[in-house]
Amino acid sequence: MKNSTRLLIFIMALGFALRIWGIDFGLPYLFHADETHTVNLSASLGYNLLNPRIFWKPAFLYNLIAFEYGIFFLLGKIAGVFPTLQSFKQLFVLNPTPFYLIARISTGVFFGTLTIPAVYLLGERFYSRRVGILSALFLAVSFIHVQNSHYAAHDIPVLFFIVLTVVSSFDIYQNGRRRDYLITAVLFGLAVSTKYNAALAFVPVFIAHILSARKKRLPLLQIIFSKNLFLLAFVSVAVFFIINPYVIIDFKSFIETFRDLSAVEGYTGFGHHISISLLQGVGWGIFIAGIAGLVLLFKAPLGKSAILLSLPVLHYLHLVFFSQHHERYMLAIIPFWIVLAGLSADRAIGFFVRRYSKRLTAALLLALVLLIIFPTCKKSIYADSLFSGADTRILAAEWIEANIPNGSRILVDNTFFAPCIRQSYSQLKEKDELIRNKGLTGLQKQKLDILIEACKEEEGLSYDIFYLGEPDQEKNVYIFSSYPRAYPEEGGLKSNSIEYIVLATSGRQKSLPEWLPEKALLVKTISPYKSEVDFRDDEYISVTAGPFTGKNLFTRAHNGPLIRIYSVATKSIQHKDGS
Repeated sequence: MKNSTRLLIFIMALGFALRIWGIDFGLPYLFHADETHTVNLSASLGYNLLNPRIFWKPAFLYNLIAFEYGIFFLLGKIAGVFPTLQSFKQLFVLNPTPFYLIARISTGVFFGTLTIPAVYLLGERFYSRRVGILSALFLAVSFIHVQNSHYAAHDIPVLFFIVLTVVSSFDIYQNGRRRDYLITAVLFGLAVSTKYNAALAFVPVFIAHILSARKKRLPLLQIIFSKNLFLLAFVSVAVFFIINPYVIIDFKSFIETFRDLSAVEGYTGFGHHISISLLQGVGWGIFIAGIAGLVLLFKAPLGKSAILLSLPVLHYLHLVFFSQHHERYMLAIIPFWIVLAGLSADRAIGFFVRRYSKRLTAALLLALVLLIIFPTCKKSIYADSLFSGADTRILAAEWIEANIPNGSRILVDNTFFAPCIRQSYSQLKEKDELIRNKGLTGLQKQKLDILIEACKEEEGLSYDIFYLGEPDQEKNVYIFSSYPRAYPEEGGLKSNSIEYIVLATSGRQKSLPEWLPEKALLVKTISPYKSEVDFRDDEYISVTAGPFTGKNLFTRAHNGPLIRIYSVATKSIQHKDGS
């Protein structure tokens, strides 16, 4: 037992190191599409009286982060760092680094590290202590889990609660005590309060309840109308609504959110999440070991296998028919696949123990484990090194500030992959006028006031930045990230006196857009790759923070998109770097 505890502590320390390394990537700039939503909504809860108003995700994570921000403010006020609430808001707008670090560490790193012992319990409960240790190690180094543990997002915390819910469901299967139902109910309620699709975790719980009741030879009606089952349902629902009261109070907004979500989900196919999300996420070693573990389950008792596999099977069917291609959606299946890998590795170790000496067995065990974890561990380490380095958007911003004159007029073709450069005071005032015309008040107006005041008081470079758009997109303009727009099809480049164009693509250089002027001169290319690569990179979403496939990952020197900067000035411009 002591050896197992020491091994688990070592594995958790390894997992923590892989998850904390590079945790400050990109800051104070924001390079993950979902993090801004998580952090901004959490920070606004106090202003909105704890009403999230947008119900894309349940409130547990937002409430947790908001509570941490409250503690941060109180400690800062005591220390004299935040003499007023306004100074706290100014820091959030002008340098959000501490807010993103708090969110990333408390969600990704904290829950990511805690999921390691949770997976140990999953393997130990269903099979053995050795399976638990192997499973914990496999999760600790798995690339998909390490990468996503760097983000302030819901995927890692919900996975923690899902794993513990299934662990607790095994206790229902084994013992069927009322306290097992109560513990499971709280964990299940917390899981659904973190992300809605965790509701699928009820299936293994229900299967465990049926199998437990059958062992006691209870009649069918007593199984279905069990007091324990009703207690579980009541407590789970109560936990959810205590954490998410505005689901009822603002029910109209809640329903509208689900209508919006249904419009972006659809059929993804049976192969994508296996060939990309799973294989690339855990590596060849764990992938093959998981297949071997799946084969072993055909010889195992049906009860335990049904509890363990019901959630991943249903979740995968959901991914196939009602989801998107994002790799992180596969995370809910990863711990269960890893336990299967741990099971097959354990059987191989047992084979060695029965046939070879202790010394040879130890050598074979080490070789087997290293063979299984090496592909995914290598990816995790390399990804962390990229996280800790400079992003191409930062490198592009540094080049622009060093070589393009202050106040130049720049068009960017991608609002999210654009370099991190500051908009001019005059354009901020235009945004202020737009907000006034739209009758917007509250946090948006406060944020803009802070930006305008800072731009007026601070010396530094700024530019007139325009965002590429289509005329029919005007009604959906994001004031802070995509305004003002320029429409090349209507002579927008000339009418706005555009001097430079920044093209940011998620892959290698592709064909130039038709609207690019013939006289445009390429003056700088900032590439994330070590050298020109001969493949097409379609990882548009993943590259918001970092590449996912090994083919892309190991060719890179930096995270971020390929960025090309063109001059469209009427006369040749000699830049400081000689280009």
